[in-house]
Amino acid sequence: MEITSSHFIIIKNLLPIQPRDIIARYEHLKSLQSALDYDDLINATRDLLCSKTQNGLSMTDWILFKLDGGIDHILVDEAQDTSREQWDIILKLSEEFFTGLGARDADKVNRTIFIVGDEKQSIYRFNGADPKSFARVKSEIQTRVTHAQKSFQDVPMNTSFRSVRAILDTVDAIFNHDDVRGAIAENVQHTAYRQGQSGRVEIWPPYQTPPLPARQPWKMPTEIQPSFDAKAALANRIADQIATWITNGELLTAHNRPIAAGDIMILVRRRNAFVDHLIRALKSKNIPVSGVDRMVVSSQIAVQDILAILNFALMPDDDLTLATILKSPFIGWDDRTLEEYAFPREKTLWEEIKSRAPDTITAWLSTLIETLNNGSVFEAANTILIQKTPNNNKTGWQAILSRLGIDAIDAVEEFLSQAQDYDFQNPSLGLQGFLHAMHNDKRALK
Repeated sequence: MEITSSHFIIIKNLLPIQPRDIIARYEHLKSLQSALDYDDLINATRDLLCSKTQNGLSMTDWILFKLDGGIDHILVDEAQDTSREQWDIILKLSEEFFTGLGARDADKVNRTIFIVGDEKQSIYRFNGADPKSFARVKSEIQTRVTHAQKSFQDVPMNTSFRSVRAILDTVDAIFNHDDVRGAIAENVQHTAYRQGQSGRVEIWPPYQTPPLPARQPWKMPTEIQPSFDAKAALANRIADQIATWITNGELLTAHNRPIAAGDIMILVRRRNAFVDHLIRALKSKNIPVSGVDRMVVSSQIAVQDILAILNFALMPDDDLTLATILKSPFIGWDDRTLEEYAFPREKTLWEEIKSRAPDTITAWLSTLIETLNNGSVFEAANTILIQKTPNNNKTGWQAILSRLGIDAIDAVEEFLSQAQDYDFQNPSLGLQGFLHAMHNDKRALK
């Protein structure tokens, strides 16, 4: 059934959905489509290699015999994130490597299994990652190799080529406590490759945004209330610290020279709003920064402003989208100006703008509605960027750069490239199809 605006669905007395119901539904949908997910592929392969037929005849032996004839070497990378089911497959495939005829043509082929992993780096439970299985498999393979009188080498991975002694000592000290030592199977001991280079670990107090006040009925604000954003505060402190190092000529001991911006790398746990605050804070201190190493094009502020205009051209009565445009670099209203038109009113915001906003704004928005739907997506986006805007008669490009800085160029140029590619690949879908594709495109570009 296709649900349109003329259909209404009312559901009463909903019972809470149990996880088993979701799983059952998911399995049913897979069965209908004869589909397999990632876990299914792993489990089916393990069953194929480890199971017997109902008649007691072994299919496994025949399958392994055929596979064994073409496998001489097995490499397992990132082994600390390997699940128990995956280890079962690996052990089964390597079962004949060191027994009987499995060590075939020993004079010609030295059959090997190479496993590289560091359980200290395990993403626990990621795809079933089980560091304890890592230790178990290591012991089992060592037993097999030893019985076959072959060479087994256990190469420790305790030398760090990235960090200096001070940082490694801090990590070792943390994991030397009883309450966290059990998180990994072995004792943590690091050796720094960068011997003689100094380092320092500082632990700053956490920044916390104050809790929101109790919910009150909304009323028109009479004055702007100051706010505190923990992410912005931390970003500003980091920028202040770096600016102090550079201004004061803080010595980089390893190279016996003052610290430069290019010597500093900032690692973050996640690429979230904090990164934007951080880049903004660094630029405000005139600290050269290369920007983020990955970006989702549709999440960039400059691109979102352009998408808002394209959405407005399709649906002018969308009040929220129009409000976004009015506050964007293309027009540049502040909250107080927007409130004069948005509250109170009895009609759409677009009708309110047409009735009493300056002619330059009304004409610019009307022209967008008339022109953006008539050409390709690339032409529509390019029109927004090259024509004059109501914001001090700047072009779209100039308005973006004056508000967001040169960092916005990469995102907008990539957006234009995607628009051009979309026109070439989907000439008949037009602007609405492109906006739908951008809304669902969450790929991170490096």
